[in-house]
Amino acid sequence: MQFNGTDIIKDVTERFLRYAKINTQSEDGVERVPSTKCQHDLAELLYSELKGFGIKEVEYDKEHCYIYAKIPSNRSHKSDGGISPVAFIAHMDTSPESSGAGVKPIVHKNYDGKVIKYPKNSKLSLSPQESPQLAEEKGHDIITSDGTTLLGADDKAGVAEIMTAAKILASKNCDIDHGDVYIVFTPDEEVGNGTAHFNMKKCRAKFGYTLDGEEAGELNCETFNARAAHIEFHGVNTHPGTAFGRMKNTVYALAEFINKIPRSMRPETTKNRTGFFHPLRIEADVEHSKVKMIIRDFDEKKMDEKCDKLKSIVKAVEKNHGGIKIELKITDQYQNMGVIIKKHPKLMKLTEEAVELAGLKPFYQAIRGGTDGARLTFMGLPTMNLFAGMFNPHSKNEWASTRIMEYAVLTILNISTLA
Repeated sequence: MQFNGTDIIKDVTERFLRYAKINTQSEDGVERVPSTKCQHDLAELLYSELKGFGIKEVEYDKEHCYIYAKIPSNRSHKSDGGISPVAFIAHMDTSPESSGAGVKPIVHKNYDGKVIKYPKNSKLSLSPQESPQLAEEKGHDIITSDGTTLLGADDKAGVAEIMTAAKILASKNCDIDHGDVYIVFTPDEEVGNGTAHFNMKKCRAKFGYTLDGEEAGELNCETFNARAAHIEFHGVNTHPGTAFGRMKNTVYALAEFINKIPRSMRPETTKNRTGFFHPLRIEADVEHSKVKMIIRDFDEKKMDEKCDKLKSIVKAVEKNHGGIKIELKITDQYQNMGVIIKKHPKLMKLTEEAVELAGLKPFYQAIRGGTDGARLTFMGLPTMNLFAGMFNPHSKNEWASTRIMEYAVLTILNISTLA
């Protein structure tokens, strides 16, 4: 089976549209994996399709919702100092931050470069001014939702790209020389548990790639260092009519705590390599209040400084609100994978070559976030992140580029043969 450019873009687009309609929204704060049963709906479909490609080694972890597949090498010789075997990985879940149920993807043929209006949400629009990457897509097809849900391109674009490449590599008529190629689809990446039950014995790759990035040619070998902070405020409640000298209202302490976070250390005021504090969720009442927060920085030393800053804020607030006790718990989430990836220049050079062969200019961008690859790298599988053509993730303004999705498939195929 031969795939020309038109066939690839047709296949990957049709797959993405099909996968996007399946609700796989994960749920934060749930200990079990997967956090939602609906993720199995996509997993079952992918398992069936991979088997339908003729791939014999396909496994479905029905308890934890992982898909593992292996496309065996078709080489008559061993790889000469390459990076084979390789793995391509994507997550099936979508973000809890915006509804993923009832997604109705819309293909905007030959995008005209103008503001996009959503048919089901007149209050929402998408413009090149707020999403500059749109300017590159004039004359190409892009995909959005109808404005009532997210699109789910994060990371169903990656899933579709891997599946299209897998179909090509698994074809009996495939003339692409490649080593062993592993494929893994994970649940719950969006809630931090994508690798919680990742079975390394079922993915015996030397190096890996997640397909979870944005712009054409973008390569990621660095993520934030990530920590989570849970802050609990304990006070005293009583009837407000007799509260004089007795009530210790944690709501005031919580408000002061939030206000003490420097404006210069917030996501909305930082960019590039500057880290931040980000309060995610607040529960507040007189006697007991909670704040869930994430802390991010590329530099481990600066991360420690941020944690010390948080501790000093807690002490100051406690001092200003006598009788209120504040508990602070900071936990590690993931580390900057660049510490390990940069020790593998052969991996980086080969990846750059694969992107160039696809017709793109590779460039590196540090991720202001994380991927499954960050944890996998420290689990023993050095894993870079590749572009997938999805933008504005986690929002109703999310969109995907079919042009870039095609490039991503070509890059996967190039890596497979170069490895």
